[in-house]
Amino acid sequence: MSFANRLKRITALIFAISIVTAQSRDEVIELTHPVTGSMVDTNFVDVEVSVADFFTVGNPGCTDCDGYIQITMDGTAAGQMTSDAAVTVSGLAEGLHFIEIEALDPSGASFSTVVYDSATFTVDMVSVPNICPARNLDVVAGDARNFLYWSAPIAMSTLNPFPAIPQSDPYHTGTTNGSAFIENSLIKAWGGIAASKEAGWAVFNISGMNPNIEVDTIIFNYYVNATNWPYWSATEVNVDPLTASAADVHTEILAGTDAATAYLYQNEPSTFAPGWYSNVLLNGANDDLEDDIPQGYFVIGITDRDGIASYYLDLDGWNEANPPSIDIHWSAPGGRQGVYHAPAIADIPFSVEDIMAYKNAVSEGLTPPTALAGIGAYETVSYPNSSPREVIEGCGDFQNFSIYTSDGTEIATSDTNYYIHENLTNGTAYCYYVVANYTEGASSATATLCATPETFIPDGVTNLSGIGLHEEVALSWTDPEVLQLGLPYEEEFNESILLDLWSIDGDNWSWYEFAGNPMPCMRFYFSPTALDYDQSLYSPVIPLGALTDVTVSFDWEFNNFSASGLEFFAIEYRTGTDPTWNVLEEFSNTGDNFLFTNFSYDVASLTDNIQVRFHCYGATTFDINWYYIDNFAVTSDTGSSTGRDMTGSTVSTNDTYIPGNTHTMEFSVNILSPDISYSDSVAITFPTGVTILDAGPDELGFGG
Repeated sequence: MSFANRLKRITALIFAISIVTAQSRDEVIELTHPVTGSMVDTNFVDVEVSVADFFTVGNPGCTDCDGYIQITMDGTAAGQMTSDAAVTVSGLAEGLHFIEIEALDPSGASFSTVVYDSATFTVDMVSVPNICPARNLDVVAGDARNFLYWSAPIAMSTLNPFPAIPQSDPYHTGTTNGSAFIENSLIKAWGGIAASKEAGWAVFNISGMNPNIEVDTIIFNYYVNATNWPYWSATEVNVDPLTASAADVHTEILAGTDAATAYLYQNEPSTFAPGWYSNVLLNGANDDLEDDIPQGYFVIGITDRDGIASYYLDLDGWNEANPPSIDIHWSAPGGRQGVYHAPAIADIPFSVEDIMAYKNAVSEGLTPPTALAGIGAYETVSYPNSSPREVIEGCGDFQNFSIYTSDGTEIATSDTNYYIHENLTNGTAYCYYVVANYTEGASSATATLCATPETFIPDGVTNLSGIGLHEEVALSWTDPEVLQLGLPYEEEFNESILLDLWSIDGDNWSWYEFAGNPMPCMRFYFSPTALDYDQSLYSPVIPLGALTDVTVSFDWEFNNFSASGLEFFAIEYRTGTDPTWNVLEEFSNTGDNFLFTNFSYDVASLTDNIQVRFHCYGATTFDINWYYIDNFAVTSDTGSSTGRDMTGSTVSTNDTYIPGNTHTMEFSVNILSPDISYSDSVAITFPTGVTILDAGPDELGFGG
């Protein structure tokens, strides 16, 4: 080679090296396989690299190349690339691996600006059974015992889409009405008052997902068990239904039901029928699921947006024949996969009241008002699927779980995902971890968690009251967390737990959300027409303590149809154990209509408590249009009262009923607490001719 040619070669090499050192790593070499998030199902991987055109790859020590590429696996040299052809790295074990590539000069030295790329990937070989660990251990302290529960193992998956289902355990799907969990599997979404409407949820197991992936699409597969024309939403839920209260789960489900926030915003037609359905989750569901991968589960809520319970949606849960599932389409950096493009959601530009009026008209076979006819255009036709996608599971040949204390002592084995550790010393901390056992070996341990058992003194129920009805007694009380009623007492009839303490008899009284001072209120309405009617709205029994004088006030609106003088509205009260209702004032339907007006009455000589009722009776409800009641209050100028704290009660009869006679029978509630015991009672008068079988003194039951 001539000197001139040699000079050209040296100059070209210097120029190439200069270019290499001036470029970013992605412009010189790029690792294209495996990439971060990849899953490999063999014990080897083909390493593939993209090399810039200006960089010539050759052998170490070459004189006619720019350098070579060094491969490092988990910190150990694993091979060299001397061309752009793939290089196979073998001998990989199951689990996570970290691969690095670096371009070196012919002498094996790094360039002044390191030319480098890396990735983290997973090996999950089909031929090697997965020894999957138990997940999400939790320990709850009790009285002289601790309750342990954990999530069942699930295999890592290379599938795309990734299948996820609820675990087969109570409350991984279910329903809450805001005050209690009323279903531990069936997912119910019923219209009605927001504070107490039935709403459901599903907890999907996503613990097998790699946290480095990006979620492209989530397809929700569900089986409609029963339904009637639902307008419903699937929503984000940020609490764990297995540990959160019924109220907190209910609040989460009902938040974000609007079209701009909900994962699904469905307006089903009146022909919507049971069967399998699938929908793409929208509005941030992908990002939310990505955020939830580290915790191992993803929760969605299901709620009906209608204002009345005649419109509803029931979905099969984990314990029904057709549990729900989600298919998660994901991609990893460097290679996108399986992306679905979902349509935008169209919000309905009509109010809840408009939708109710439209549905009511159609349900009754009437033509909807012209202004509301457009609602139907926002309904979407949903077609059932023949079946859900298949679920693939597998974690080796599972045997049982071993429960250990933190010092390594095995205290029990269990083939279920819970264990109760009993006969413990209160005030002493106990720590645990759980291992899943397979014929192939034992899994890694869960995290170690601790709990300290304590003596348990239950809180008592509050607001005990009783109402004598026809041949029956209605007793009611509230959960311990609901404050005991006392003075001053105010009720605006907004959605709350205390609203449930009000009771009615008959079909014409109801809670009404479209009127009030302000909305909502209680309403007595002419429809359905009732003849010779006698119906009442009852307040709860309000404890007075030592007070004897109070003021009862409320706002009342009256709208008449025919001034017959035969329809009556009375404000009445009773006190103590006396069953007699005392009339504060009675009105007939002879006067003029009036809008909301405040009425106030001073009531004296009371004993222990007061209960108020609004008593409607007469010849026919058709002759009045409505009565509205709002802003009810009981106050006193002489002080306030507080109720008693109950920790448990038994209900008993104190005397024997005498058949065939007018007879007052007393029901006693015996209350126990750590430092005092006492009794409350409710007296019920049964009229002549009523027969009660064998109603002698006896304990009837326990309330707690």
